[in-house]
Amino acid sequence: MMEAFDKAAMLWQSAKRFARLYRRSASAGEIDVGQLKNYGVGIINESAAAGVATIIVVGAPRSGTSMVAAALDSLGVYLGDQADKAVFEDLQFANAIENSPSELPAIIAQYNDAHNVWGFKRPMAFQSVENYLHLFREPRLVIPFRDPVAVAKREEISMVCDFRDQLRRVVELNLEIVTFIEKVSVPVLLVSYEKAIFESANFVTALADFCGLQPSGRAKSRAMDVIRNGPDLYLKMSQVRFAI
Repeated sequence: MMEAFDKAAMLWQSAKRFARLYRRSASAGEIDVGQLKNYGVGIINESAAAGVATIIVVGAPRSGTSMVAAALDSLGVYLGDQADKAVFEDLQFANAIENSPSELPAIIAQYNDAHNVWGFKRPMAFQSVENYLHLFREPRLVIPFRDPVAVAKREEISMVCDFRDQLRRVVELNLEIVTFIEKVSVPVLLVSYEKAIFESANFVTALADFCGLQPSGRAKSRAMDVIRNGPDLYLKMSQVRFAI
């Protein structure tokens, strides 16, 4: 008798669980899943761009800063006369911010006079740019993050570094970047490199909106075309294993 009672109780509990699952399934059909999608971008200190801006691209080396800069270039953002089409780094500006900060005001004034929106990319500049943010007109930071294993492997392949050392290094750099983000008060766009690769249209739209740009459909298409993992020119120009 007791055994039959226990079995009936188990069946009753199973029926109740099934009923709960059915109700949840029915209500789930009414949810707009578009509101649950994760496109891998986030904004800190959000404020709308007002027609003028300086876009500063920083991040751990190999984290996707060149991809972000390539997209900005395709959207028509000036990145400097000496910015090549492989890594998009303005050598004049990089030298000033790292070695001759007294030259920054003149360079910034020159770029401000010529461009409403301009930018520069220098991955490790997050370690020093905080000291000079007040010099820029409406500064806005773009910081990509990438899978640490992929970053460490790229350093091993291209720069002949120890994989384990690089894995620890990129994790430590990411923590340093988070600390930097917590200290600044300017708008910051955080980007997942992997999500940007697979959701390029959403990334380009988010980037353009953050920078206050109104690109044509053709410009957006060009930007989407340059968003890919490891373009050949980048791989050739950012390694030490083979002579160029």
